[in-house]
Amino acid sequence: MNAKTTLTALLLVIISIALTLLGLEVVFRIAGVDPIPDAEKDRPDYELNSKGLRDYEYDYEKPDSVFRIVVTGDSFTYGTGVHSLDDIFLKRLERMLNAKAGSGLIYEVINGSQPGYNTPEEYEWLKKEGIRYSPDLIIVVYFFNDATYMGTVTSLMRPIHEEAAEQSGGHSVLYSYVKYRIMRRVISRRTMEEYRQAYFEGKGGMTKSGLWEKCKESIVGIEGLAQSIDARLTFVIFPILIDLDEDYAFQDIHDIVVDFITQNDIAVHSLLPAFVKYEGKSESLWVNIVNAHPNETGHEIAAQSLTTYLMESGLLAR
Repeated sequence: MNAKTTLTALLLVIISIALTLLGLEVVFRIAGVDPIPDAEKDRPDYELNSKGLRDYEYDYEKPDSVFRIVVTGDSFTYGTGVHSLDDIFLKRLERMLNAKAGSGLIYEVINGSQPGYNTPEEYEWLKKEGIRYSPDLIIVVYFFNDATYMGTVTSLMRPIHEEAAEQSGGHSVLYSYVKYRIMRRVISRRTMEEYRQAYFEGKGGMTKSGLWEKCKESIVGIEGLAQSIDARLTFVIFPILIDLDEDYAFQDIHDIVVDFITQNDIAVHSLLPAFVKYEGKSESLWVNIVNAHPNETGHEIAAQSLTTYLMESGLLAR
């Protein structure tokens, strides 16, 4: 093959690639593909009760016929991104339990979660407010960023999203689409590494932030608090909704948290197995591609798993 033939072949390859990219650009534009999703699109307005909780009104005084479950957690349990209060997994849990309840028994599930809460803050809320509801059972929903100074992947992606949105004006839809998704993957990998450093000890036997040590102290403190009011206690592990399969990237962190809780003779239930069974892509459980909080489907999975666990665990026995 002479130089002229080689050059011709190379030009044909370049032209073919260019036409393919141009074709994809046209398809993306015709299909109305949004290369950088709007993080604020369709954002819910949350209605709060008189005590500042995203829940219905509940009196502090507990009726005799009520088995009361007080729950605290962060934005995953709060239901960030979910429009209807009734779609949050705790309200689904309440309905499922009452559907199975015996005559004269009523289950109340009170959601004391707030976005941004970590385990020490949940402990403080339980001491100051949660125990005022006279709970029969306390549930603490643990999320892995409790031991970090980081937010979720959603909050980490926000500045990247804004930067990409600003730069997308002069570029093609295809270019912006590909670039944004590459940045998402980079942020996800960075998040995994930061989380791992938060739980694994370095020099001096301390984790990078020291927050895991504080979380452990709070876990033990919550157990003592529950005992002091004669309430049962269980922790629930809500997994990060990324790459939910048998090779879950956060499995080692998950095991560290579960092991510590069980070593302190505290009941714990992980939602991870229920999510691993989900046959769709992990992102299809997100509120949207920018917001990695669970959507209605994710909350349904959590509710089904938690209901089965509570019914079989003996924690609901009166």
